[in-house]
Formats: sequence, structure tokens, C-alpha cells
Amino acid sequence: GLFMVSETQPICPAPTNLTANSISETWVTLSWTENGSATEWQACINGDETNPVNIYENPYTMYGLEPGTDYTVKIRANCGANGYSDWSNEVSFTTVEIPPYFFIDGDDSICPSQTTTLYVNTNMGTNYLWSTGETSQSINVPTGIYSVTVTKNGNAVAFGSFEVKAKQTYNITVTETVCESDLPYSWNGDTYTAAGSYPKTYTAANGCDSTVTLVLTVNPTYAVSDTKTICESELPYDWNGITFNAAGTENVTLQAANGCDSLVTMTLTLKHAEFAEFAETVCDSFEWNGQIYTASGDYDQTFTAANGCDSVVTLHLTVNSSYAVSDTKTVCESELPYEWNGVTFDAAGTQEVTLTAVNGCDSVVTLHLIINSSYAVSDSKTVCESELPYDWNGISFDAAGTQEVTLTAENGCDSVVTMTLNVSNRYQMTAEKTVCESELPYDWNGVTFDAAGTQEVTLTAANGCDSVVTMTLNVSNRYQMTAEKTVCESELPYDWNGVTFDAAGTQEVTLTAANGCDSVVTMTLNVSNRYLMTAEKTVCESELPYEWNGVTFDAAGTQEVTLTAENGCDSIVTMTLMLKYAETAEIAETACDSYEWNGQTYTVSGDYDQTFTAANGCDSVVTLHLTINSSYAVNDTKTVCESELPYDWNGVTFDAAGTQEVTLTAANGCDSVVTMTLMLKFAEIAEIAETACDSYEWNGQTYTVSGDYDQTFTAANGCDSV
Repeated sequence: GLFMVSETQPICPAPTNLTANSISETWVTLSWTENGSATEWQACINGDETNPVNIYENPYTMYGLEPGTDYTVKIRANCGANGYSDWSNEVSFTTVEIPPYFFIDGDDSICPSQTTTLYVNTNMGTNYLWSTGETSQSINVPTGIYSVTVTKNGNAVAFGSFEVKAKQTYNITVTETVCESDLPYSWNGDTYTAAGSYPKTYTAANGCDSTVTLVLTVNPTYAVSDTKTICESELPYDWNGITFNAAGTENVTLQAANGCDSLVTMTLTLKHAEFAEFAETVCDSFEWNGQIYTASGDYDQTFTAANGCDSVVTLHLTVNSSYAVSDTKTVCESELPYEWNGVTFDAAGTQEVTLTAVNGCDSVVTLHLIINSSYAVSDSKTVCESELPYDWNGISFDAAGTQEVTLTAENGCDSVVTMTLNVSNRYQMTAEKTVCESELPYDWNGVTFDAAGTQEVTLTAANGCDSVVTMTLNVSNRYQMTAEKTVCESELPYDWNGVTFDAAGTQEVTLTAANGCDSVVTMTLNVSNRYLMTAEKTVCESELPYEWNGVTFDAAGTQEVTLTAENGCDSIVTMTLMLKYAETAEIAETACDSYEWNGQTYTVSGDYDQTFTAANGCDSVVTLHLTINSSYAVNDTKTVCESELPYDWNGVTFDAAGTQEVTLTAANGCDSVVTMTLMLKFAEIAEIAETACDSYEWNGQTYTVSGDYDQTFTAANGCDSV
């Protein structure tokens, strides 16, 4: 059948069967089953997937762990371009605790050629095994790092190490350079007559040999001749503190680069300056070798002559000026086109003409021509119909319309003005107003109304012309109204619009209605009575103090509060509060390591309280008297030679290095887990080659025939060395 594989599926599956072996104080060996072709992996330590450790071998020894610490590890395969596989199973382990240390007496620093005696300063054990393979309580050794395991009754009880450092020896090189004239040279009581390297041995402050080597360099003295040619303008010329005021030869003794005397002879010769001149006449300005001159005069410039010295050239310059003249003229638009010095203007603008002045230079004349426009102006005016006929600038209007006249503007050019005359008619308007009956008779613009009706008046409108307005007057009547309100008894006496009610009843008042006229209102007042109520409640004692409608109960009892009833009036409520009380109980338990009680885990002996809800709904406190007995976890390590396998320990057999544990019952009835980590020391194999004449003696054995020969020794780790 067909099947599909997701494109994101890694090309190498996750490793399986991850295990931790050979656990020690600071390292562990990991091994796993490889389920693909990966050659690289990553390890995640204690769940930190953001900082994995790269792995390139299986099995893999992980160093740098903390002694006596819990660890979890999982790994994944590196799938190359396809990323990483899923994580493997997670393995947990605890590193071995480092046994107690103790003092090792001895010199911690000696000269490289010396040895020192190390002595185990402890009564913790009876047997000693040094990293050199020796089993005595003291050893004599050169520089290096040495460790010792102390055992008692076959069990390791302590482990310690000691570093013997080499004191510093000195190989000092002193470099001295002298001149040939300083020989013979004396240094630290010795005399030297030539350059060379001279070693000497001393005893340093730390008691060790120190070699000081003198490297002596002898520099020769020199006699040097030199010549120099300068321009005459450079005099006086200073050379090494000697001043030349003219050509000649001088001697001076200097210090050469090697620090020795050097006699130098200097011969100085001179080169002389050159001179030239020329004349130029120009208009406005003259440029000469990048310099622009705008005024007549004599100008010098200095050049470098073929001999390298200054050469002075003088320019005799005459500068004539060009002229630039501007003029402005104003004409009317009707005078275009305008002719000026052979130049034609068709519109306002600026043009120029170039002429030759008497000095032979150009004279540029510029004319700015300004054109004054003829104007076309529009105007309008509005008059009342009664003002016709209307006269304007000698023109008579008999009705509304438009007429035109030509005048002379302020700029002297024609101005055509067009006048539009508008004529306003008189208006016919209507108006209406409503007043109260009490306001009659009513006066309006000189017209008197004794009752509702319509009258006409002639006024001046906003346009200044007559306006005939017709006014209609309406008259409003006064109103009769009733009102009703309910208040609490405590609100009496009650004031309403200036009328006071001492009890329920009906009264009348005259007010102003919405139309602005009198309105007679009749008010009926109702009075509501206040209520008296009782209430009671039962609560747990732990709920005290108990808050109820702003009243606080600190104990059972009765209190009174004034509230607002549904009718909005005071309601006096009397509250009686009763109490229910909490219950208590005790239990006792004994457990190993930890005890779980109602979801809470306890690991230390003691008295613990938990609160439950009793049948009456209040708290019930139960006290647990808990005794915790500890399970023990004991770690031990032992190092044996590979040849001692299999190794038996408390009924457990080790066939290889690793960690195994056995569970026993302690005196307190709890488990005691004892973990043994067995480490191996391996036999060493080394080879040497020798060539001898006739015979060769090696470790008390004499060999007379060429061949390969083995001998077995005890290595520094106490195991066989072939």
C-alpha cells in the first residue's frame, strides 16, 4: 500500500535507552542506542534546552559536575540540514559526595632538583594508598600533584590531595652596549675585553640556582664626510649647532645612532637667485599664475628657478575700467512698441547694449522699461425708487441699468469706468405677537391694541426705503392647574413654592406659566409614616467582628439601625446576632521520610494544624502530632585495579566499573540505601627501544640477543605496568 511521510520528519530518529554509568564525584559516563546515522548529539542538562552541550562520541563522559548533586539528562541527535531529532528518554542520577578531606604535611614548594616528604596527618584510617602506588603514611617525592585514599577495615574513609610546586628559578639575560673606547668593561667584579655572551650562576633568595647571562655588544666610532648645496637666501644656515654665513667647510663631533662618537665634516656650497620683468595693459582685471589683479601697479611673484632657488619676476600692470550704466523709463501701454538705441521693447522689461568707451573698454548701458496700464474699472450703487432720476459723473440714470465713461487715471493713462445702478423697492411685511390678557392695552410702534386684532404702520426698512408692516396681536389667557406630592412624616413642616404644609392637605398658589402668564396651581400633600422592624442572624465565632448595615458586632447581642424603607422614609430595624463555635481534634502518626495528610506533604517531625468545616458550618481545627524517621542514603567509592574484577561488595558483584546500591532496614524501621561507585585503575603498557653492543642490562636482567622483551612493574596507580 502507499504511505506518506511528512516533509518535516527528521532524517534521524531520537536516541533511546539513555543510561548513566560510572557516576563519581564530578563526572558521569552516558551511553545510548543510536537509531540513525548521526555523528553529533546535544545533551540537555536539568531541563535547560536553551543551552545544550554538544556531544561527538558514544559513550560520552561528562565532566565538571558538582559532588553530591541531583542531575537529569536527555539527548537528541543532530540531523544536519533537517535540524534535530526529538529528545530521548530522561535519565536521573546523583553524583557521589566527596569524602571528608584532611591535612597532608609537607613542603608545598621546592627547588626543581629537590624532593620533599609528604605525611598524612590523620588518625581516621589504618591503611594508605598514594597515587604513586606507595602504601606508607609518608612518601618522598619531587614536584607534582599527589593524592591519597585512607581506608579503614577495607572501607575508604577519606580522600585528600596535595600539590608540590616548583620554586621559581631564574634565567636572566642582561644586555649591555658600550663603545669601543669603553673597553675593558667591568660588570659584577668581572672584566670583559670584547663583545660576547657571558653566563654566571648565583643562588636566588628562594635558595634555588639562578643563571644571569651578560650579552655584551661593542659599538665602533665613526668618521663621516658630508656635502650640501643650498640657495643663497637660506643663509645663515644652521647645521648641528654650527652656523654657516657663507660657503665653506666645518667639523663637528656628534653621537652616532649606536651612541658612540662620530666626527662629521660638512662642506657647504651656494646657489644664487635670478630676476626678470614684463608689462601688461588690460581692461578691469588681469590673471597671472592663479593671482587676479584689478588695480594698476608693479607686482612681484617668486618662482623656483632651474637651480632650485628663488626667481623673482616683476609685472608692470595698467588696468583700465569697463563701465556699466543703468536707466529707467515709464510709458503708457498705448506707446508700445518702444524704440531705444536700436533696441525695441514690445513689453515692459530690461535690455542692454554694449558700446566702446574712450579708454577702449566696453561700456554696457541697461534700460529698465516700465509700462503703465490703462484701467477698466467697474462700480455699482443702489438707490431707492424715489431717488430717480439719478446723476453720476454727468450721466443720468432714469431707471436701474449700466453706463460707461472714459477718465484720466493718476498714472496719466486712460481709465474706462463702468457704473451699474440698482434701484430698491419699498417692502410689504407682516408681524405677529402674543401677550398676556393682563398686558392690554398693548402699544406697538405708536399703534395701540385694546384687544387681539390686526393693524398697519409705515416704517423705514434696512435698505433705507419705506416698509409697510401689518401687525397681528394674539392674547393668552391664564391657567388653572392641580399638583400632588407625597413626603415622609419626618419632612414636616414641608415648604412648597412659598406655601408651608404642617400636615397632609390641599393649598393654592399663583405661579407664572410657560407662556409667561399667571397660572393658579392647587397642591395636595400626602404624608407617609415610618416603619419598625426586627431581624436575627447566626454566624460562626470566627466571623467576628461582624458587619451589618454599617453596625459592627464584636460579640453576640442586639443592635438597632435606621434604614430607608421602600417608600423612601426612615425604617428602624433591630438586629439580634447569635454565635456558633469551632471544634478541635488531635491525631498522632509515625512515618518514614515524609507523610501526606489531606494533600499536604510533611518531611519534618512536629505538630501541624489543618482547618476543616464542621457540621455546623464553622471551622474545625485538627492537630497532627507527626514523627518522621529518616531513610538513609549512603554513598561510598572504591578504586581497584582491573585485574581485581569481579569485585564483591555486600553481596553485590561488580564485573566492571559502575554504581550499584543495596537497600537495608535501619534501626528506626526505615530503608537505608547504600550506593557503591566502583572505579577502575588500568594496567599500563609502554615501549622503549635500545641499541647496545654485545649485551644490555635492564632492571637486573642481562640480554645478549636482539628481540622484544616484557617486564611487569607496579605503576604509579598501584596496578601492573607491562
